[in-house]
Amino acid sequence: MIKKGQEVGKSHEGTIFHAIFRFLMFFGNSFVVEKTNVLARGHVSPHRLVDILGVIRPSKAFVMHTLAPEGMKAFLESHLNCEVIAPSKGIAYDI
Repeated sequence: MIKKGQEVGKSHEGTIFHAIFRFLMFFGNSFVVEKTNVLARGHVSPHRLVDILGVIRPSKAFVMHTLAPEGMKAFLESHLNCEVIAPSKGIAYDI
């Protein structure tokens, strides 16, 4: 385990480990990692999605790529001030 103040060797440069290490050293104790089951690039937890959409402030948000679209819709509606739509197959929606 590499600790704060310890040098990271050349063998770590360019790796995800090195990137995470540098990130954590920059943010120190102000950074909190949220426990999720997110394992793939481009995926976020529902709470992080609320943070992102809070910055973007869309008038509509379409729930996509989830196993529980109605649950995600309800969650987002309770946290955002926008129309949240869980699309159904075969129905056209205005964007």
